[in-house]
Amino acid sequence: MRQSSFIKKPTELAYSLDTLLIFHVLDSDLTFLCEKCNKGFKVLGSLKRHAKYYCGRKPPPVTGYIKLSQSEYECERCQRRYKTYNTLKRHLVYECGKPPTIQCPVVNCEYKAKIRDRMMQHCRMVHKLKM
Repeated sequence: MRQSSFIKKPTELAYSLDTLLIFHVLDSDLTFLCEKCNKGFKVLGSLKRHAKYYCGRKPPPVTGYIKLSQSEYECERCQRRYKTYNTLKRHLVYECGKPPTIQCPVVNCEYKAKIRDRMMQHCRMVHKLKM
């Protein structure tokens, strides 16, 4: 297996006591480590994805919502309420104020959905398809 310069095995690096404890407690099979943040991965592809897309980057903040309580969020644009932050985030990114883009695969059905799960639900309920 070929390793690139940012990949090191845990036994090849000098760690602080805290880092060693984290590896011991979480998982001793973390073979590949990110040199920037010391996050460990079992699979080389996961490390490469982490290095390319995630390491050192902060996700853009999701705006346009109000946290009503510990377990309830409301969209500021359409006042829809969600129990989880991730569901609200999906709503803001894919649904709110956007036209449906996913066309029903059944011939002569003009139904369109904003997210794949709604299209699958439509196909199961209306067309009785197994998906």
